[in-house]
Amino acid sequence: MKIFIIICIPIITLFISIFMYSCKSRGARFFGFNDNTNFSGYVHAVGKVSNTFGTPLGRDLDNDGDLDATVIFHNIAGGSRHEYGYSIYVHQNGKIYVTGESSNTSDQDLIVTRLNSNGSLDTTFGSGGHVVINNIVGNNSWEQGNSIYVDQAGKVYVTGESSSGLIIDLIVTKLNSDGSLDTTFGSGGHVILHNIAGGNWYDYGHSIYVDQAGKVYITGCSWNGSDEDLIVTRLNSNGTLDNTFGSSGHVILHNIAGGNSDDVGYSIYVDQSGKVYVTGYSYNVSDEDLIVTRLNSNGTLDNTFGSGGHVVLNNVAGGNWERGYSIYVDQNGKIYVTGQGWNSLDVDLIVTRLNSDGSLDTTFGSGGHVIVHNIAGGNWEEGRSIYLDQTGKVYVAGQARNVSDTDLAVTRLNSDGSLDTTFGSGGHVIVHNIAGGNSEEGNSIYVDQNGKIYVSGSSHNGSNYDLIVVKIE
Repeated sequence: MKIFIIICIPIITLFISIFMYSCKSRGARFFGFNDNTNFSGYVHAVGKVSNTFGTPLGRDLDNDGDLDATVIFHNIAGGSRHEYGYSIYVHQNGKIYVTGESSNTSDQDLIVTRLNSNGSLDTTFGSGGHVVINNIVGNNSWEQGNSIYVDQAGKVYVTGESSSGLIIDLIVTKLNSDGSLDTTFGSGGHVILHNIAGGNWYDYGHSIYVDQAGKVYITGCSWNGSDEDLIVTRLNSNGTLDNTFGSSGHVILHNIAGGNSDDVGYSIYVDQSGKVYVTGYSYNVSDEDLIVTRLNSNGTLDNTFGSGGHVVLNNVAGGNWERGYSIYVDQNGKIYVTGQGWNSLDVDLIVTRLNSDGSLDTTFGSGGHVIVHNIAGGNWEEGRSIYLDQTGKVYVAGQARNVSDTDLAVTRLNSDGSLDTTFGSGGHVIVHNIAGGNSEEGNSIYVDQNGKIYVSGSSHNGSNYDLIVVKIE
């Protein structure tokens, strides 16, 4: 019996993780790119929660002796239940954008919130700083925003999903700088995509990127009738499918790791030459592998990268089962991925760096990988979003389990993959009990020109979840 228990605990724990963050789940959606902001004059953050951002809370969130502040949102859509912040973007003018979901009285709405640099709501955007979008596909459908991008003109792009029943559609919404729908895009500001892989059930948009020419890239997954295919879609600036990319605007990838089952894209990045990078996972014959795929600008697989355009990573932390949640490509062509890896007992945060040809960069971490474990004392970590500054510092936001619940965690690495011990406590900032209910998660990270770190996520308030934005200095 003891042997049975020892074996079953990690398996059950693993399945809980897979269930929570599968393509079909509510789970965190990840932001893994930027707009190549100029970081001249960059100042490194030292790693404490700002007490000048948002509203003072009267408690010390990160155990540095200060009374801290953050921004907490509840009841945005009027349902007085859950709100989640899935993706954050900080514009060059200092405005802070967050997308996610908020419960109304019967279902959930897609939300976009804009904050001023001090954390106050920007009341010139939407209605009092919020845009609430419902019923995109009709019949009082529910909506969710998973990833956000803001272009230099201040246009706001969001991808996610909308459903009025069992069928779930991938959506892309474009807003003007004042929060109104951009009616020159798609149909009334929305693009609705369905049945991309032919299974006529669900299509999800997990991550979005907009290049300098105004082309809109989305990755996610689509049901093919028996399992999930990884998809990459490119839209023109008016929301029409770009027929010069892939097959009529779509690239559909299946069986990357050889298991002839699920393939999912979680994060997308497009470099200045037009190469398209996607990370996620693919099922092999027995478990899941972390994958990185590179496409040429026309949507074909780049055969100079990895094996036929793919890099498949397994057993990073020693226990198989890996997922890539967020991707970033620096100016030298180095590719950074964060996610999670099972170590046979529980889950570790992982960061991997690849060379431009897809080989592991063995000058980073141990053989190209950094494995981070036991950040908050509870032996369960996940990296959900990654960001690099111009000096090569690597920032990862996610969650870390303590002995009873979960904390929002931010980790900073040096350019060689070692922990930056000048940041926070030994390279980590752990934030806990923001809304009073002792459970937090960080879903998306952005670092501005001054080295200020912004993380969006959620915090339990004792009965449900609030959307949070945390600023770290």
